[in-house]
Amino acid sequence: MKNYDQDIIKAKKVLRNKSKNYKENFKKIEEFIAKEVQEIKKKNSSIIPEINFRDLGKSNNTKIVDNIKKKSCLVIRDVIDDKTI
Repeated sequence: MKNYDQDIIKAKKVLRNKSKNYKENFKKIEEFIAKEVQEIKKKNSSIIPEINFRDLGKSNNTKIVDNIKKKSCLVIRDVIDDKTI
């Protein structure tokens, strides 16, 4: 049976050598995630940006566009008419 523990130990050593500041980098990532979690907790709406299909070309709101870029995703509502379903 393969010893995965040794593979993991070797992989960690390789990664540490590639990033001399791995502890500092991890701390930055941890702080970023903590901020994101707080933002998610205080929002009353979905954390994934949403837009109605008919409004796709109408909005020039940079705040909406920036949010879509930040989240890297978008939910488009009412693409198919309810009568069609």
